[in-house]
Amino acid sequence: SNPTDWRDFRASLVARERQESGSGGGAATAVTSETQGERESEAAGWAHATPLIERGSVILSTPNSHFILDQQYFHKAVILIVKHDEVEVGSGGDVGLILNRPTAYRLKDFELPITETWLEKALRFVGLSTGADSWPIWFGGDCQGLNSPRDEGEPVCIVLHTCERFAFLSQQVISGVFTMGLSQAQSLVTLGQASREDFLVFVGYCGWGPGQLQREVDRGDAWTVVAADQAALLGDIPTRQRELSERLLAAFAREAAVARAQAPSQAQTAAAAAAAEGGAAEARTQVGRLWASDIGDGFQEWEVLRAALGPEAAFEAIASRRVAADPEEFEHADAVCRYWVERCLVPRSTTSDQTPGGLLAERRLHLARLQRLLQERAGGGSGSRGEEKRPSAALPRAVTKGAVLRASATHWLLGAPAVRKDRALKPMQHLHKAVALVLEDVRVDRPTPLVLLNGPRVGTLSGNFGECFFGGSRPTESLMLVPGGGIWGQVMLPAGQLENFLASGALEVVAGAELSDVMGVPVEERWAAMGGKLESLAEAATASLGDKQRRTWYSRFLGVELDSWE
Repeated sequence: SNPTDWRDFRASLVARERQESGSGGGAATAVTSETQGERESEAAGWAHATPLIERGSVILSTPNSHFILDQQYFHKAVILIVKHDEVEVGSGGDVGLILNRPTAYRLKDFELPITETWLEKALRFVGLSTGADSWPIWFGGDCQGLNSPRDEGEPVCIVLHTCERFAFLSQQVISGVFTMGLSQAQSLVTLGQASREDFLVFVGYCGWGPGQLQREVDRGDAWTVVAADQAALLGDIPTRQRELSERLLAAFAREAAVARAQAPSQAQTAAAAAAAEGGAAEARTQVGRLWASDIGDGFQEWEVLRAALGPEAAFEAIASRRVAADPEEFEHADAVCRYWVERCLVPRSTTSDQTPGGLLAERRLHLARLQRLLQERAGGGSGSRGEEKRPSAALPRAVTKGAVLRASATHWLLGAPAVRKDRALKPMQHLHKAVALVLEDVRVDRPTPLVLLNGPRVGTLSGNFGECFFGGSRPTESLMLVPGGGIWGQVMLPAGQLENFLASGALEVVAGAELSDVMGVPVEERWAAMGGKLESLAEAATASLGDKQRRTWYSRFLGVELDSWE
C-alpha cells in the first residue's frame, strides 16, 4: 500500500504505543492469514481496533443470540464500509460489503439490471460473449441482494478489486482497495487488460440509516470497529478466486461421482466430465449437495482479524463472557450459519431433494405451489400434492376456524421459511414442531390468528385453575381455557402469509384433527400425535438444530428455559 497513507501512519503510532506500554500485540498487530488450511502462512498486513467509523472501516460482528435467530449471515461477518456519510448529510448512512461470504452462484443465475457496453453489444451481435455469465458471485449483504424480495428493488452489483493500474477508473475505499461498475470490469477482461480473477463481484450490500451503525456500535454487543490494510482484508484476490473455483469444482466432481454410482445416467456422466475439464458452471446441473466447507463459511477470515485485536479488546471480553456462560453457544451458532450458507448460497440445482437450499429457486417452487393452492380454492382442480407433503395432511380449498395445523421440523430453523415476505415479522423459531389451532376462517385479505397448542408452561393460574401455557407472542385479554388450565397469547400472521406457509410446506393442515384430539395427548407428544415425523437422517440433523433454535428463542424472548416437555 501507499506508505504515505495516513491509516498506515496511524497504525504505526498505535503499534508504538502498545509496545511502549508493554501490553504486547493486540492493537496494530501483524495479521497472519491461512485460508481453509490450504494457503501457506504469510504476513498479511496489520489490523487494530478503533472507535472511528469511516469509509474503509471494517466491522467485525460479535456472535450473539440475535445473529443466531435472525440475520444469520452476520454471524462472524467481516464487513468493509465502502460508503460513510455523517448524520447531518441528507443522504447519510453507511454501506458495507460482507467480505467473507462466497457463494456457489454465477451471474447467469440472476436477472441483473446491467447496462451493456458498446463492446459487449458488438460481441453479442457477432455471436460472441464476454463470459460474464460464469463470473462467480459473493454475498455482499441483505439489501437488494441474492434473496431480497423484488419489491425492495433489483439486485445491486458492486465490484471490488486491488488493481492500482485501474485506480483512475475506480473509487478508492482505502489504499489499494477500489470499487467499480460491473460492466466496466467486464470490458477490461474482454479487452485483455485484466482477468476475471482480478475482481470480486458482490451482489447486495449491508445498509444502515443515518447514525444507525454508530448507535449499534455504541450499544457494545453487536459490532467491533477495526482499521486494517488491504493485505489483511483481501490478501491476493486472484488467489482467493482460484481457491474458491477449485473447491467448487472438486465438490461438483465429487457429487457427480456419487450420483453416477447411485444411478448411472448419461447426464450424470456428462456432468462429471465437465467437472473434470474445469467446467464448473456446466457441472452444476447434476443433482447432489454442496456443503459450507465446499464454498467456505468465512470463519477463518473473521478469526484472523479477531485474533489481531488481542485479549484486551472489548469484543474479546464480550465473546469470552458468553463462551464461559454457554460453551456450546458458539458451536451452535457456527452450525446455524453453515446451514444458512448451504441453504441460501447454493443454487437449487446442486442440492438434493432433502436439502432446503437455494432460496431463489425455492421461491419459484413456492409460487407454483401457491398458484396450485389458489386454483384448488377456486375449484380449479384437485391439485396433486406429490411427494413433498406428508400423507397425513392436505391442502384444503379453505382453511376454516377450528382447523389444526402442524408445523415443519425443518423450515423454521432460520426464523421463517424462504417465503417470509414481511421483514417486520420477528424470527419465529417458536413455530418449530408446533401444533396450532386456527381461530377464524382464513381470508387472504386479513390477518390470521392462531394459538399454539404445544407451547411451554409459563406459569400457574391462581385459584387452582391449573397451569398457564404459551400460545403466541401477541398478547390477549383473556385465556383460552383448555383441560388442565389455559393458554395465553396468539400468533398473528399477516394477511396472505398463511397461504404462503401452507404452500411452502412450513405449515400443514392435519386432516380430520380437532382440538380435543390434540389436548388429549401430553404436550410433548402432540407434534408426533398429529403426524409429525422425521423421515431421514438429514431431516433429523436439521431438526436437532431447530430444537436448539427453539430453545434459544424461548430463552431470549420469554426468559423460559425449555426442558423435558420437548
